[in-house]
Amino acid sequence: MSPPLFLWMTPVIVGLLFAVPLAALTARPRAGLALRRLGLLAIPEECDPPDILVGARERTAALRASERGPRENFAAFLDSPELVELHRRMLPPSPRRSRRDLDVHLVVGLAKLEECTNLDEALEVLTEPEKRALLGSERGLEKLAALRRSRKNRAR
Repeated sequence: MSPPLFLWMTPVIVGLLFAVPLAALTARPRAGLALRRLGLLAIPEECDPPDILVGARERTAALRASERGPRENFAAFLDSPELVELHRRMLPPSPRRSRRDLDVHLVVGLAKLEECTNLDEALEVLTEPEKRALLGSERGLEKLAALRRSRKNRAR
């Protein structure tokens, strides 16, 4: 091996030698947080977060600090046609499934919604995975919104 080649390859060799110890070190929470405080090994978004991330953190903190619980937040979401429509547009296209490949949480959630007369009742009987499946499905989202609308119409 020639000395010029060794010098030219030094950055690669050093990187390979320190990759595993550095990964092991930064995997430790204490060490990772210490390096973060020092501003080392951080990506630009960690040092100077974009406005959208700052806004999301502020909204999340405001939601956590609000007096409303998850049930009221769920109802408030369904009361906003703009949010429901925005959510609907962000849903991924429904995957083509065979009859043997069912989303059990979605099927059970839809069945439970058929038996419910209002949103409060639905939120009480649905499990978290079923709620997620319903919110991730256009059909489920429409049924939840319909339950919310039926309650509002009865209140008038």
